[in-house]
Amino acid sequence: MRHARIRRNDGGIVTLRVEVSAYLRRNLSDSNHMQDAEVAFREGLTVRQLVVELGISLEEVGVVTVNRTVVHMDQLLTDGDMVGVFPPALGG
Repeated sequence: MRHARIRRNDGGIVTLRVEVSAYLRRNLSDSNHMQDAEVAFREGLTVRQLVVELGISLEEVGVVTVNRTVVHMDQLLTDGDMVGVFPPALGG
C-alpha cells in the first residue's frame, strides 16, 4: 500500500490512499512506486486520470475500488478516498 498526495491546481491538497497490486507495480519506475506521487490536476479527478498519472497502463487494469466498492473508471475521487487498482482476475 502506498499513499499518494495529489495537489490540485487551486493549491489545495487532496490525499488519497492508493493500493496498487504487485502485478501492476512491476512496470512502474522505482520513483513511481517507492515514494509518494505528487501530481497536479483540475477539480474533478477521475479514477481513470489517477491511474494514468500513476503510470499504470489502462489495458492492464481489471478492477478498481474506491472505499472498498468496485467502481467505473469515470468515478470522481474526493479527499480521503481509498483507491485500489488491480489486474483482471484469472481463473482456471
